Amino acid sequence: MFYIIEKEEQLNRLPHFDECFVYVIPNNNNYHPAIADVSLIYVKPPNSKGYIFCIKHTESLGLKWQTIKKFLSEKELYAIDSKYTKYFFNGKIHDLTFNHISQGNSKFDLSGCELTIIDNFYRDHGTTKNINELIPISKHYEYCERVYEIVKLYIKPNTEFEQKITDVFFKIEKEGISLNKECFIQYHSDHPSPQFSVKQGKAYTCYNLYTLTGRPSNAFNGVNYAALNKENGERQCYIPRNDMFMEFDFNGYHPRLLGDIVGYKFDNNTNVYEQIAKILNTSDIPKVKETTFQNLYGGIRHELQGKPFFKSVHIFTDDLWDTIQYQGHFVTPSGKIFRLKDIDNPNPQKVLNYYIQNFETSQNVEQLYSLFNDFRPLKSRIVLYTYDSILVDVSREETEKIQQIITKLQYPVRVKIGNNYNELN
Repeated sequence: MFYIIEKEEQLNRLPHFDECFVYVIPNNNNYHPAIADVSLIYVKPPNSKGYIFCIKHTESLGLKWQTIKKFLSEKELYAIDSKYTKYFFNGKIHDLTFNHISQGNSKFDLSGCELTIIDNFYRDHGTTKNINELIPISKHYEYCERVYEIVKLYIKPNTEFEQKITDVFFKIEKEGISLNKECFIQYHSDHPSPQFSVKQGKAYTCYNLYTLTGRPSNAFNGVNYAALNKENGERQCYIPRNDMFMEFDFNGYHPRLLGDIVGYKFDNNTNVYEQIAKILNTSDIPKVKETTFQNLYGGIRHELQGKPFFKSVHIFTDDLWDTIQYQGHFVTPSGKIFRLKDIDNPNPQKVLNYYIQNFETSQNVEQLYSLFNDFRPLKSRIVLYTYDSILVDVSREETEKIQQIITKLQYPVRVKIGNNYNELN
């Protein structure tokens, strides 16, 4: 068929192009991209028909993967999910979902592109490792052509921040996190298909960058890595592949973030709740924590509206609420647009919470992005991220160096060390 590229000589006869839309078809869509193989690649240059590059499929000859990887990595690529696509290609990859969301939409709805024959294959043989190699190429092509018609309006470059957030979470995600397989099976005995996400003693996480607030969630193949149970022992399944885990937990993070947002500077060398205690004229720290969160997320009580920090938060919350009420939207420093119509049961506190979550994410991304150059020559790796902590798999001889690197973070952290994720002290 004229759209199938299966020989290198066909590749050489293609019209020249410097950019294109790409859609990677792995051997099985259920597998994490870190452990998936490529079956086919849909390539759609501008002002040209789409092509299917064949790597491994029962109906075709196969191009050499490294040849195709080099060929496409030299182009400027546009993909529905650039983080996913980074597993297969180097170079600049723009994320069309970010562009779609920036115009007031949610993720792409591609349900109308689905073909009955593909659905049937997955319903009956979804765990077959090479299932996409068995589905007719013509059906893959038809699906991709339908997808392209939906996404083509959003082919444009990403912002600098969108490039950074993709790069940061790709780098964390691709490391995987080592695990004790027997322990993992014990806690996930009903886990349907661990082969989708576990390989060579590692479990692979998957950060969803397209949430409403912009704060990434992290779940894959039935495991929510952003909310692993702290009480039932399942965290002990996750172990360092080097010598130890070091967790860096941001101390009093949300009050500090809010301080930066409203222009109130907390001292990084003093516990934030001790500083708030002085504002409230009390020494009861547990009560200070309770009062702080009640007021930050439930609205500043009248008696606190004149006190430092709380006054600034109250004014900022009112201004933010007025902005979204009168303009229908507000924009965060990272460029994220929040629209009133997208927020269920909006109120001033919910709007403030959304703003904080997005600001928190943008601050974390900037901090992590600046650290990766320091980690590059080391054995130690960042293996897990939650909104207020970073988990590092540390080689013992690099302990001091890691602690020095972490001092570059903008906000103070508390350090915990342990031999598994459940026992950090």
